[in-house]
Amino acid sequence: MVDSDALLTGDVAEYLGVTSRRVRALIEAGHLPAHRASPEELAQLILAGRVTSVPQHGIWIIVERDLALVQHRPVGRPPKSSSLETGEK
Repeated sequence: MVDSDALLTGDVAEYLGVTSRRVRALIEAGHLPAHRASPEELAQLILAGRVTSVPQHGIWIIVERDLALVQHRPVGRPPKSSSLETGEK
């Protein structure tokens, strides 16, 4: 059963101000806990009108309280380490 506080990647992307692809990357990197919708959950989401089609990568379900884990994350690329800047090994 899909909980009322369950969010989909599009919901999370809108909340965080990123793309759905970035949300999936956060999930795949282990920074954002999520699970793929089971056939039963998928049927509930379709009946509720929250999903109209199923992408090839499936539907991820994220619990709202887990957004705190990625809400305050650094923006942009990490800085280069000093050894790379000086050419040292």
